[in-house]
Amino acid sequence: MISVAIVDKDFQFVRSLSRYFQNRSQFIVTGNYYNVMDALHGLREIPVQIVLIDIDMHVEDCLGLMRALQTFEVESKCMVLTNLQDERIAFKAFSAGASGYLLKESTSECINEAMEELLNGGSPVSPLVSKKLMHSLDFRLEEDRERIANNHKSTRFAIQEGLKGFWKNIRGLPGIF
Repeated sequence: MISVAIVDKDFQFVRSLSRYFQNRSQFIVTGNYYNVMDALHGLREIPVQIVLIDIDMHVEDCLGLMRALQTFEVESKCMVLTNLQDERIAFKAFSAGASGYLLKESTSECINEAMEELLNGGSPVSPLVSKKLMHSLDFRLEEDRERIANNHKSTRFAIQEGLKGFWKNIRGLPGIF
């Protein structure tokens, strides 16, 4: 059985998701937490394989929870399950230890498949978030190319100017043409 904890401030969503998992023989929900501090204490006492976290509760606290979970004796896989589609938040979540990022609009079956993928070493990401992440990476890559090209131009200019000054100075030395 796969042990699951849900961290979300939305009582109705947590209840609905818990009911879904209770009707699946491969899952057992060991904790429903409505704030990060309760989750931190509860997950320290009762470790789980997967923690579903709505990062929209309070982004920085949720990121801290993900980092803390990595230090526990039994490491849990974290999957963000949220309405937030912002790729910057997704980057932060992955950097803090999230292994997956799904939108709440995902079907129950999609969430089920994502959790199985997560346990098999995958990193499930909702298609819309994935598209935004890829676009953001392309944009950052283009910015890096421009910065490198500009640095190259200014370095080449500095070398050329430096060489001009070098030859001017060296010509003035006795015994040098």
